[in-house]
Amino acid sequence: MDKEDALIVFEEHIRQLEQEEEEEKERERKRTKRQQRKNREAFIELLTELHEQGKLTSMSLWVELYSVISADPRFGCMLGQPGSTPLDLFKFFVEELKARFHDEKKIIKEILKAKSFVVEISTSFEDFATVISEDKRSATLDAGNVKLTYNSVSKYQLNYQWHKKQDENDLETSRERIEFTHFKLMLLLDYSI
Repeated sequence: MDKEDALIVFEEHIRQLEQEEEEEKERERKRTKRQQRKNREAFIELLTELHEQGKLTSMSLWVELYSVISADPRFGCMLGQPGSTPLDLFKFFVEELKARFHDEKKIIKEILKAKSFVVEISTSFEDFATVISEDKRSATLDAGNVKLTYNSVSKYQLNYQWHKKQDENDLETSRERIEFTHFKLMLLLDYSI
């Protein structure tokens, strides 16, 4: 074997080693990405568990749950990896819960209508939540969305009562003005006689 043949064999061997190294790097990148994906999925599972336990709702704040979340090893696995951070995933999860609000509000109103329950200004959240929880459809409702719906409905009632009182006051004021105008007209007519 002459030098030229040896050089060709050597170059081919080097190319093969380089290709194997690239393939190994690609396999390692895929393993890393797969592990990062699994870490994210495990963290989302943690958030789901907290939601099912009632600790995480659409009204939850990161600062309120940080101590609970950071104590879990799935949180530690997320730290330092590229992509979405635990805070990002928490915010996305809460936003998804908030996005369900309008659909869940409809369900809550249907439950209230089916139970013939009318929310008054004096209705407490506990009474409201008890009526809602007695229905089987409430199993999938987010506790934060139930609270937001209660706030919305009770605020509506408060506004309704306030406007009703304003209308009554306006009507009374109008009556007083009309009576005063009639009185002035009577006085004017009496002077003209």
